[in-house]
Order: sequence, then C-alpha cells, then structure tokens
Amino acid sequence: MGKIEGVKLFRKINVRPGAVVQIITNNYCNLHCEWCSFLCNLPISKDSKIINRRKAWNISTEEAELYCERFKGHYTNSIHKLLGGETTAMPPEKLYAIIDVFVAKKENLSFYLTDSTYSASIKPT
Repeated sequence: MGKIEGVKLFRKINVRPGAVVQIITNNYCNLHCEWCSFLCNLPISKDSKIINRRKAWNISTEEAELYCERFKGHYTNSIHKLLGGETTAMPPEKLYAIIDVFVAKKENLSFYLTDSTYSASIKPT
C-alpha cells in the first residue's frame, strides 16, 4: 500500500472530478411512480417500516447552507442535481430560497432541477 498523504478528498472517497452530486430536497411526490428509487411511491405513515416514509420533509435553507459550507472548494466542477420525491412539489418560495442559497454560496455552480417530467438547467450569470 502506498502513502495517501496529499491525496485529494475525491480520491479518498473514490469520487472522480466532475461527478454528479445529487441533493435530495424532499421525500414526497404527487406522481407515485412505481420505479421511484427514493421510494416516494409508498405512502407516508408514522408506522412505516421505512424510516424515510414516516414523515414528510423538505431540505431547509440551513441544511443547504451547511452543505455549501462543508463542501466548500469540493465538487465545484460537478453538476449538482436537486431531486427527491418531487422537488417542484415544494412550496415555490421555499424552493426559490434553496436555489438562492446554492447560487449565492457555491462558486461556479451548475445545477439541474430534476423531476419525472422535465429538467431545468440553472447556471450562474
């Protein structure tokens, strides 16, 4: 085994530069697609065996800011995808606030807002 001193973070966790970063924004959806990889096709119930299905949630602006703080300088050339259950099912003012955090905090950010029917590309001006 060789030394790992000086190896950049993305090499240590086996993520290549330019990788796609998926940011889960919520866990609910109005489409209920059977192939949903986040299991958002299943009902939300406090008695669910699946922890992610016990309570509806949205990412907060504080959590978005924490992500930007913790990964400052990393993944700057990566595509960031905002997805989840159905990102566009979030209250619009909340979604706009989350987007504003990423645009303000991440340098050179390029990200996509993705749902089951369309994708919107957002790049800094």
